[in-house]
Amino acid sequence: MKVTDCLLLSLLYSGVTYADEWQFNGYLSQGLVGVNGSDFLTDGDDVSVALSEASLMSSWRPTENIRLAGALVYRQRGNLSDEYFHLDYLFAEYLSPLDNGFAGIRVGRVKNEIGFYSSTRDVPFTRPAIFLPQSIYADYYRDAQSHIDGVGLFGSHRLSSGTLEWNVSGGVLHVTDDLSRNILGTLDYGEFESEYFYSLDLDYSNDSWRLGANLYQTRLNFETELSNMNGDIKLLNYVLSAQYRWAQWEFTTEYSRGWRTLSDNMLLGEWGAEQPYRGYYLDVRYLLGERLEWFVRYDHSVENLDDPDGKRLALQGLPEYFGYSKDWSLGLKWRFADSWLLGVEYHWVEGASWVPPILNKNPATQDEDWSIFALQLSYRLQW
Repeated sequence: MKVTDCLLLSLLYSGVTYADEWQFNGYLSQGLVGVNGSDFLTDGDDVSVALSEASLMSSWRPTENIRLAGALVYRQRGNLSDEYFHLDYLFAEYLSPLDNGFAGIRVGRVKNEIGFYSSTRDVPFTRPAIFLPQSIYADYYRDAQSHIDGVGLFGSHRLSSGTLEWNVSGGVLHVTDDLSRNILGTLDYGEFESEYFYSLDLDYSNDSWRLGANLYQTRLNFETELSNMNGDIKLLNYVLSAQYRWAQWEFTTEYSRGWRTLSDNMLLGEWGAEQPYRGYYLDVRYLLGERLEWFVRYDHSVENLDDPDGKRLALQGLPEYFGYSKDWSLGLKWRFADSWLLGVEYHWVEGASWVPPILNKNPATQDEDWSIFALQLSYRLQW
């Protein structure tokens, strides 16, 4: 973690000590994951306990309209993420009440709102499963979605039929070595840096429905000292989301459509054209009271809609199944005590479009049909 991040966080927590109104909470989580037929998360057909998460979050409101908030996070997610501490968010917020709601502004490191779960994807108690649908929330692209250093405008308005929330944000992404490694498979050539990120998010909800729409655009530059190997990745993407609740049932679907442009250079080879991609999932969940729920989910993604079956990949010497992914998953979440959560899930996967490294795929370590088993125990702290 950078020295400047440490100084900013220390200022926040020193202020909390003398504030009249503050919140302090966090969580600890430890998981176990086994993968058969892939190097996704683990190296080979192995079982790993490198599925650890922890966070300390604090919020201080010195006045009615001003809030300071920050979160220090520890995260280890197999070979998709190095073991490290980082600031998940750290911002100053100004809130203005309105007749039918409120509007505000946040400045600093701000969480992005993409789909239903992007801003809460790292918290076990708020995400719907151990692994989110990779078609929308790909773990290898987490740095390209999670948070920015910039500005966010937001608001909430009560309507006659429900509540409308909106969020507009802009800045630069907080990019780590994980993104470069997950895209290229190595850090030897250089690393990706963010040039910009812009996002617009709308969310409407009432007693039965939740509907969302998001549009974001970003550009990642590849920084290297090697001549003729500079390049960039541009993403333009929208996400449509819908959730319906009826009795003990909950039905959720999200659809993502985007355009990815990788500049044509020595490093990226023939990846010079614009690539349209698509992903969606369907999730059915049954709630047994407030403590137990089970779900079944189908998740489908296509890497390049101009080649949905991956047949062009054969020209690069790659199997066709690297062009798509179809994931059936079955899981259970059990809140067996007020502060404890146990999650378990199993995934049957066909294809490997979201298995890193994305640009330098390795068919020797990836089967067409493979599986994931995951178990995670989480504890919530709150004062």
